[in-house]
Amino acid sequence: MGTRHLGIIWDERFCNVGFGPEHPVSGERYKETFSLLGKLGILKENIIISEAKPATEEELLLVHDPNYVKNVKKMSETGVGELSKDTPAFRGMHEYACVCVGGTLTGARMSAIDHLFPFVSMAGGYHHAFPDKGGGFNIYNDIAITAKWFLKNEIFERIAIIETDAHHGNGTQAIFYRDPNVLTISFHETGTSLYPGTGFVNEIGEKEGKGYCINFPFEPGSASSDIELVWAVRKIIPKALRNFLPDFIIWQAGVDSHIDDPLSNLRFTTQGFQEITKIILKAIDENTKGKAIITAGGGYNLKSACWSYASIIAILAGKRIYIPEEVDQNRYASPNAVPRPYVFEQLRYLEKHVSFLQ
Repeated sequence: MGTRHLGIIWDERFCNVGFGPEHPVSGERYKETFSLLGKLGILKENIIISEAKPATEEELLLVHDPNYVKNVKKMSETGVGELSKDTPAFRGMHEYACVCVGGTLTGARMSAIDHLFPFVSMAGGYHHAFPDKGGGFNIYNDIAITAKWFLKNEIFERIAIIETDAHHGNGTQAIFYRDPNVLTISFHETGTSLYPGTGFVNEIGEKEGKGYCINFPFEPGSASSDIELVWAVRKIIPKALRNFLPDFIIWQAGVDSHIDDPLSNLRFTTQGFQEITKIILKAIDENTKGKAIITAGGGYNLKSACWSYASIIAILAGKRIYIPEEVDQNRYASPNAVPRPYVFEQLRYLEKHVSFLQ
């Protein structure tokens, strides 16, 4: 495996999240993941590291309603209130969210305009934020803002958004549900067993955007989970992107689907994450010649999240790392495992209703 050029957006301000000590989201994960990358030697060769340029209010308004931004800024001053029951206000939340959105924007611009190879933002991936509301631990939707920025400035005409977070990106899907310039593809746990209760296979877009939304929900995990994930990604990503012909790719690479994560019921492992990274990276090379931004996402067990992100970034950088046995405890799928029947049924449905998969 030869090393590859890779950009990383790292900013100490990513660690300033202030939801509270009992909240699942902690800045420690960002800090420990970046530290692990250094210890593993991933940052040594062909790596560009840059800080985030905070998003401006004008950039936020590409997606978010002015009154919503005004309300966030007000709560940010006092630290009083909540965006939702799981997303409490904290002092400086507006400024913090602007740094995180800016991390994704900064990396995307550097990839698309300056360097022409993928960038990773160590934060971001806030796909639960809607134009007029936050939730799911998310304040502003960096993924949607980045896509809208490229489209508004006529830099790109077609953007693909891939999500592999355990939780369906309901905000991102809603924003682009009628938009034929953006193809959204999401692999996540079914909404029948996990927040936010959306992202079913029959949600394929509407009006001009019909057929531009692909959802592949997984049932709660079994011993074949990794096989199901890799099988679905391999069947969908290459064909969909080849037919859609994106100019730029955004990948929300949440790892809360890991077997040890407390906030999902899936059973994926670092081996599964590495396999899908190989598939998605090849699709990036073939379709956009390296123009892509990869963001973080969920991941609420500190050890598994740090090692999962490290395993993904290692593949993106073309480097090999050793994953300690205790991270996955040899729980990846047996080579003889096969996907459960529902997996094949969902693919047949998508092939029938989504032209990019025909």
